[in-house]
Amino acid sequence: MKPTLGLISSRGVVPISLDFDTIGPIARSAADIAVLMDTLVDRSLSAFIPEGGYTSYLKRSFDGLRIGYLNPQEWHLSTSVASPNAAVETQILSNETLVFNILLISKLG
Repeated sequence: MKPTLGLISSRGVVPISLDFDTIGPIARSAADIAVLMDTLVDRSLSAFIPEGGYTSYLKRSFDGLRIGYLNPQEWHLSTSVASPNAAVETQILSNETLVFNILLISKLG
């Protein structure tokens, strides 16, 4: 998971890039990530910390969840970056078995 830039203190870390490097947890499960986020997040940035902490989100439903999906016909990404997967695309576009909203992201302009 890549947290918001600056959400976790970078004190003592030597970054490769000040603009892109972010400290964040790598874990086996969402529960482990939530516990690590509750521990690592800079409390002075409390506006970004969910009420009840990150672990409070573990038992919530997916109702209202929004997921962005890049329209491959408009983005023309190199196959070295991303390649279409018919099974994934079928699942995303069917939306019948999903409990969240799919947002088809188009290029601006």
